[in-house]
Amino acid sequence: MADQRTAAPAARLVPRTTPFDAGTRVLARRMLNPVCGLIPRLKFSARSRGEPRIAIAGAELTGVHVLYGARPIPAECHHLGGAGILLDEPLIKSLGESAERYCHHSFLAHHRDRLRFASHRAMSSGGRGIPSDQCLSFFSDEQLGRDGFLFEPFDPDAPMSWLPADSLTSDDPYWMPAQLTLVGYLPRRKEGEPWVNAAVTTGTATHSDPGKALLGALEELIQLDCVIGHWYGGQPSVKILLDGRLRALARLIDRHWSPGTPPPEFHLLPSPDLPGFTVACVYRDEHPGNAPVVAGLGSDQRLGHAMYKALLEAVAVFRYANWMAAKAAIEDSDVTDKDRFFDLDDNVAYYTDPANAAIIDKRFAVHVEVSARDLPADAAPDLRTRVKALVAAFARTGKQLGYLDLTTPDVRHLGLTVCRVWSPDTLSLCPPSAPPLLHKRFADYGGATNPEPHPYP
Repeated sequence: MADQRTAAPAARLVPRTTPFDAGTRVLARRMLNPVCGLIPRLKFSARSRGEPRIAIAGAELTGVHVLYGARPIPAECHHLGGAGILLDEPLIKSLGESAERYCHHSFLAHHRDRLRFASHRAMSSGGRGIPSDQCLSFFSDEQLGRDGFLFEPFDPDAPMSWLPADSLTSDDPYWMPAQLTLVGYLPRRKEGEPWVNAAVTTGTATHSDPGKALLGALEELIQLDCVIGHWYGGQPSVKILLDGRLRALARLIDRHWSPGTPPPEFHLLPSPDLPGFTVACVYRDEHPGNAPVVAGLGSDQRLGHAMYKALLEAVAVFRYANWMAAKAAIEDSDVTDKDRFFDLDDNVAYYTDPANAAIIDKRFAVHVEVSARDLPADAAPDLRTRVKALVAAFARTGKQLGYLDLTTPDVRHLGLTVCRVWSPDTLSLCPPSAPPLLHKRFADYGGATNPEPHPYP
């Protein structure tokens, strides 16, 4: 038996606690493993001198591409990660986003029998609830005619895969195009299915509480509608002036923002008819070699929470932009052809050039200024009330809203729920060089008037 007098000092070398709470530690142990984990590797990003004191983590995803015979997906292309003041925040966000992306890619491995392969005309004749043909025509003839443009025109007589979902705004089931709903779906090009647009994870969220997962998915759907509508549209943003309503956020910025760094600038991106706050945080940096300006996004039905989310994302995007600029320089890759930004990396690298960054400044210069106290009040704290208010807003404004539970058995075993909401009547995150100019929603944002690719990763 060891002498307790010598064993005690050694025991004190092992910390009694960690920066993570018990639930986060358990989930990380079950998801993170270099051999058989849903996340093979998770990494924290080191903060450079002069950056805000905010922790940032990134995750890699297991090889889900093998489920449907696709080529390997570079780890950074998944854009998984998170940021926060406390270490728990970036870790739990990385775990949640990884589960979300995994379900997008693996859902059909469990439910391929749900798909129906038929033309839009055939689906319509069967009396099923589906998007109108107008909602599936995204691009102008000029866009479709560009050399190297990825997408094809919608053809109502061409077969497509359709996925049945619940409708949150009507009593009838709703059929959603699989290629617009699931990132892991590959259009059946050899069988005549046209690739009409890219699927994104916009409107997907993960949580241990199914109600909070649904709330997060709804808020994200509204967020990207506002973001894409604002960037390509002609409406001004609302620059938020901090006052007593945002006292807690102001104290946080004072404590964690580096002295001498320009303060963050917050812009509300108003929706024409949907509730909540969508906020862009504009982060500027004056150090040579760094990205001059980036924008992070946040959405919530509470103003301060939306601004906090946008602040964290802005810092994360800034660090990612600097990494993308270094990568482009090392690889000597060309990121100057604005007609060929079909991923969410090249546009980020493009805007690290000061000459191009001026485009971001120019877009956010079109604004009005409003004190926080003069903006609408926060929503009620009750979860059910907040979810019902968002769904009711879609119904009241005549927007279809489909719901799909993407949770796979293995992710459900982790105690998580992954839900997906999709609407043909709102804008989603698009490839930067392929805004859906024919989408009717742009009319509510003053038309699609800005030709520049968006800067968001």
